[in-house]
Amino acid sequence: MNYSGGGQRANVTGNPLPPGFKQGITEWFNTAAFSQPAVGTFGNSGRDIIRRPGVSNLDASLFKNIPIWERVKLQLRAEGFNALNHTQFGLPNTYVNGGPSFGQIGSLGVSARILQVAGKVIW
Repeated sequence: MNYSGGGQRANVTGNPLPPGFKQGITEWFNTAAFSQPAVGTFGNSGRDIIRRPGVSNLDASLFKNIPIWERVKLQLRAEGFNALNHTQFGLPNTYVNGGPSFGQIGSLGVSARILQVAGKVIW
């Protein structure tokens, strides 16, 4: 088979998540379970066999409407995004020829806690 298109896949030669394997940002999956396929061939790994880290996020807001006149009110609001400030990791490097960072997570997926306070007049 002569394959020259994009989306080349690796060969799976072992179990990416063997029993007792402890996932961490320095090794999200067993990198020894993958190898580079021969030139001109398509690897045997399935699509999306590696799952990214989960997301644990809480967004919260508080609103208070204060009447000023009959049809006018002041709204005070406080909002928090990722209010509990959980670390959200990005995707692992899944490129077999990615060098020493293969299988590692080197980025964050969501920013840290964001808090904002605002007020607006509604009429």
